Amino acid sequence: MRLAIEQYWPGLLDVIKRIFGNIVSENEMALVTALRKAFHETDPTLTPAQLEAVIALLKGFTPGSSG
Repeated sequence: MRLAIEQYWPGLLDVIKRIFGNIVSENEMALVTALRKAFHETDPTLTPAQLEAVIALLKGFTPGSSG
């Protein structure tokens, strides 16, 4: 839905974000849920190096892959 809004109604997403905050897809929410589980429902501050490590790990996966 986010992509459609960005393509067909430029600027609308910014308005929606100001009203409701960030909007995530079901797949993005699954990633957030996994991170929460991994961090035992805490909200840790990650260093730039830690964030880069997470990005590097996730780059190994392709959309739709099962492994």
